[in-house]
Amino acid sequence: MKKRIMALCLTMLLALSGCGSNGSQNAETGDSSGSASGMALTAVEDTLTIGATSEVFSLDPPSENDSSSGQVIVQIFDGLVQPDYENGGVKPCLAESWEMIDDVTYRFHLREGVMTHNGDELTAEDVLYTVERGVASSYKQYVWGCVDAENSQVVDTYTIDIKLLYPNASFLQYLVDPGASIVSKAGVEAAGGEEAHGRNPLGATGPYKFKEWIAGDRIVLERNENYWGDAPYFKNLVFRVISDGTSRSLSLETGEIDFAFDILPAQVEQFEASDAVDVIRYDGMTTTYLCFNTAHEPLNDVRVRQALRYALDLESMVNVAFAGTGSVGDGPLTPTNADYSAPGEDVAYTYNLEKAKELLAEAGYPDGFTISLWTNENQARIDLAEMIQNAWGQIGVTVEYTIMEFASMLELESAGEHDCFIPWFVSVANSGDTMYDKFYSTSGYTSNTAAYQNPKFDELMDAARGEFDDATRKEIYAEVQDLLREELPWIYLQFNENLYGIRSTLTGFNNDPGAMPRFATIVPKAS
Repeated sequence: MKKRIMALCLTMLLALSGCGSNGSQNAETGDSSGSASGMALTAVEDTLTIGATSEVFSLDPPSENDSSSGQVIVQIFDGLVQPDYENGGVKPCLAESWEMIDDVTYRFHLREGVMTHNGDELTAEDVLYTVERGVASSYKQYVWGCVDAENSQVVDTYTIDIKLLYPNASFLQYLVDPGASIVSKAGVEAAGGEEAHGRNPLGATGPYKFKEWIAGDRIVLERNENYWGDAPYFKNLVFRVISDGTSRSLSLETGEIDFAFDILPAQVEQFEASDAVDVIRYDGMTTTYLCFNTAHEPLNDVRVRQALRYALDLESMVNVAFAGTGSVGDGPLTPTNADYSAPGEDVAYTYNLEKAKELLAEAGYPDGFTISLWTNENQARIDLAEMIQNAWGQIGVTVEYTIMEFASMLELESAGEHDCFIPWFVSVANSGDTMYDKFYSTSGYTSNTAAYQNPKFDELMDAARGEFDDATRKEIYAEVQDLLREELPWIYLQFNENLYGIRSTLTGFNNDPGAMPRFATIVPKAS
């Protein structure tokens, strides 16, 4: 019988107190000797082993700039708030409560007695330290860029006022981002400074503590026995780097790992028929897209970008590359995002080679041109890139196509050296404001990799930030999405399904739409 864990199952485990709470299950009460099915509970007793897609860049929250780093950070660190999976929005975590003092000031009241992994009590001074480092980080401007660090202040040991530079209705939503995790100053100093803290994060308060990092192989975490919330069931949590999707899926199937990120779409049906593996699939907030460098000729001409979009039969291409999972993308936000809006008729593209050729000729390129296209080692993206190369060849565009290691691709595109590349965008905050830094005129290549500049976009996004009426703000975001569909700094390729695999002996997974699940909730299935 095929088995599928759908998007709303098991979320009652998360309604209980504590970030990463596993409900009433205590870490000392479980029996890890076996399960109802008779198979071993996990590959290694008392250890939950995760198959990660790539090497971690840094475990220091302000330096996090990739999903793999974030997926480990959220096991080690807590934020002021945590995602509310049942109701949307956020709910308390290190902050027990908060209120707005005025339209630019949030007052947070911290839990008392929360201990860091370095053995110090977390205080409002640490929150202010976190804010100051976040504001200074080039990676986390989308989280902290609206914050006035100089005028934020500690009220008392467990109370802090965070001041904004301007009203921002989405500020709380951003605080679920891994880069908003709270870090203690004493922990950073004990680790040997900010860079060293990225390899030995002592300033954390989360349910798991850092133990070991073997570069290119694994990161080992251990249960935080002094955690303020409910302790995880499993004593050890191991992230193994298995970048090849086939190898990662095979490791899950053979029982070498207990959970796999991004199982291959082609293997979903096989795993759904397996007694050893449960498939977790649900719509998330990840968009696979093709980014144009609009500062490069001829990609600075919107007619060229539109021509390249008309030349793609995305219905067929996405279906093949992703084996029928997910859906064709139609904008930067996925339908799971609260501020998503469907495209208007005038910006809904269809496959039309003649239209593509007409636009190229109109732009002055009747015979086409040559551009480079990059992607990383993800097989679905490789397949897409190859199909795009062939499709654009039909309108005279020659594509020099390169598969790159992810970190190298990230470094080069952050320097603006790309023509176009295929990455993915995870809208961790459930808000249309996540479009802001991705396309705002003054954002550098680190965020605005398309080098897109449009005063109308800037004006609309500034207006949305200061609009606290949900319906009005959503209308503004609808206009923004259609503007981006018309101008196409990105070609929106696919709205991803989050596709994970987990041993059938386990339960308690939280369906995080931003692809940052907290593994402290995982427990054995009842026998």
